[in-house]
Amino acid sequence: MPQVTLRLVTIDNYHEIIPKYITEKEIIISDYDDMTNCVLKMITEGYCFNMDKNLLRGFLEDLTYMFSPNDDKNKDRIVNMLEESDDSDSDSDDSNNDGNMENMMMNMLMQGMKGKESKESQVNEEKDTTEEKDSTAEVTESESDVTEVTEVTESDVTVSDVKDDAEDK
Repeated sequence: MPQVTLRLVTIDNYHEIIPKYITEKEIIISDYDDMTNCVLKMITEGYCFNMDKNLLRGFLEDLTYMFSPNDDKNKDRIVNMLEESDDSDSDSDDSNNDGNMENMMMNMLMQGMKGKESKESQVNEEKDTTEEKDSTAEVTESESDVTEVTEVTESDVTVSDVKDDAEDK
């Protein structure tokens, strides 16, 4: 098996390594699929992408647009990505149907999570109550096993008392 040299691609160096690779290998990037194929080829050649894959997708979209800015599809990817982040910060657009649907979905999700939490707390309470009953039962059982013992000093014991105790058993 041939020796593969691993090269680490991180958030700090992706902007240098990927374009350098594209330039050296004379790869033509016209759309996002070309960039994906480039990354796949890089991985087969020993490049390790050590970052969140969502970040990598964003980086690849940016690089795709940099290599092919005249393609409207590449531009739209960037514009849509930027618009989504702006919409998540503002709550003033509640009249929008998509926003209303989004709010309804979030409410249903949150109610489902609250229901799940309350069910979990009920289960935990029942478990705690059962554990308390079990430990109380254990104490009750162990109390019934205990026989009453009276304190006896040596001067109170006679030989006949010891014989009587032996005969009782």
